Amino acid sequence: MKKLAVLMAVCFAGTMGATPAGAQDASGWLAHDSHVRTRIVAADVKGETVYGWEAEMAPGWKTYWRSPGEAGLPVTVAVDGNPVEPLYPLPHRFELFGLVTYGYDGRLILPFKADAAAGDAVSVGFMVCKDICIPYDGSYSLPATEGGATAIRMEAALKAVPDRDGDGGAGLEISKVQATGQVGHERLIVTVRGADALDAADLLVEGDEAIQFGVAERRLMEGGMAARFVVPTALTRAGEKAGLSLKGQTVRLTFTDGRGHAIDRSIAIP
Repeated sequence: MKKLAVLMAVCFAGTMGATPAGAQDASGWLAHDSHVRTRIVAADVKGETVYGWEAEMAPGWKTYWRSPGEAGLPVTVAVDGNPVEPLYPLPHRFELFGLVTYGYDGRLILPFKADAAAGDAVSVGFMVCKDICIPYDGSYSLPATEGGATAIRMEAALKAVPDRDGDGGAGLEISKVQATGQVGHERLIVTVRGADALDAADLLVEGDEAIQFGVAERRLMEGGMAARFVVPTALTRAGEKAGLSLKGQTVRLTFTDGRGHAIDRSIAIP
């Protein structure tokens, strides 16, 4: 927590001289200083209108996933003042100031769906980091749908969103979840399987904010077709005071084979 407080002080110190909303050009891009430019795009995907917040970050800069890790702020979207949950593509793991974070660099489309029409107002809050971290707020209008390159990029972004219902197209399965150890020093054990070797597989864990989940350690089994992830945990002060245990908690698990396939599951720990 001390590291996070120091980092956040650096983040907000970095906002001095920033232009929160940016300056919009004819193509709809907003320029946020020289660090990132953003816009809203729309495409027809299988007969459904899907919108996307598109960000193009300068080299070395990145923004954050819905669970940023030990620092950072997630990208948030609202349409006409109503929060909308983005469809977050699988993130990358980064290290910033010695802290583990999750997010995106380069060019990103963050898809979202809304019962809305062209011209409706959109607001997006986000943070970008490099040597410093800077929070921004972007204000946009929903555009009309496009085809061509925009539709192709939107479909690719949707394909990168972990599968909530199926097997990710690669036989991915979370077969067992359990907690071991004493309260305050528990480990989460997750057993997974896939149709192909899992030597590049990874697991991201989200849960109660009073429980901090570390980086998962992978142990291959069954000739590499299965794996067991061991995830260390620690409690915040609030968690320690409450004597919070992993058992009975619901965790959100994002499991990827490291080859472009991923699934997203919410599972109660027995």
